[in-house]
Amino acid sequence: FPEFVRYNREIEVYNQKAREVMEELGVEVNDLYSLTSAFDHSLYADAVHFNDEGSKVLADAVIKACLPEFK
Repeated sequence: FPEFVRYNREIEVYNQKAREVMEELGVEVNDLYSLTSAFDHSLYADAVHFNDEGSKVLADAVIKACLPEFK
């Protein structure tokens, strides 16, 4: 979806600043943006929303990041 490239650059700048703040505070970050930026179009329902398969990939990443905190 090339029409969203400008917005992606803004997101990347914002995420970098947020990552720096979280690092200073000792807060772990689960970077789902990096994961989804590697998605091909088959994981999207439209230009913004993920389809069921894309949502499952995201859910799995969240579970993988959170699960160790509950052990």
